[in-house]
Amino acid sequence: MQGLIYTILADMVIDMKGIPFWNEVIRESNVASKGAYTTGVQYDDEELFAIVEYLEKALELPQAEIIKLYGVHLFPILLEKMPVGSLEMSSMKRFLLQIDEVIHKEVKRVNPDVYLPEFQYIDPGKDELVMLYRSKRKLCPLSEGLIIGAGKHFNTEVTINHPICMHDGADHCRLEIIMVP
Repeated sequence: MQGLIYTILADMVIDMKGIPFWNEVIRESNVASKGAYTTGVQYDDEELFAIVEYLEKALELPQAEIIKLYGVHLFPILLEKMPVGSLEMSSMKRFLLQIDEVIHKEVKRVNPDVYLPEFQYIDPGKDELVMLYRSKRKLCPLSEGLIIGAGKHFNTEVTINHPICMHDGADHCRLEIIMVP
């Protein structure tokens, strides 16, 4: 996983609980990098899972909730780093429909070795969107958090139903999104 993901997570945890707590997280999760993350470097996915596992115990929050909160925090930072000029930003729905074809394509251009989730879309109506998520990482709560973060950016109330999930043995997650501008 890209180092940027880890540096932003570190910033979020430090903002919430302080540097001594982040140092405790790194020490207790026993990650190979020892928390020395560089944005452009790839790190083992297991480091993220070890950190989240420790945060679950220390914060007494479910892992899925921690990952979702992180997604909400992550969205505006990633958006700031995107070449927004190439995106259609007229609505949240239009933005979400560009994740695979525009955003991920650009990320792959810059970082050819990066692993990204795959999305397929079903468009049932004006303020609705179904996203089918597939990833070996099974970070569907991160996708939910990013979608909620997008809702905040677009001043759109978001409801997400998640009736099918890879954590329950499915080959994909189904995220049913209702958007109220």
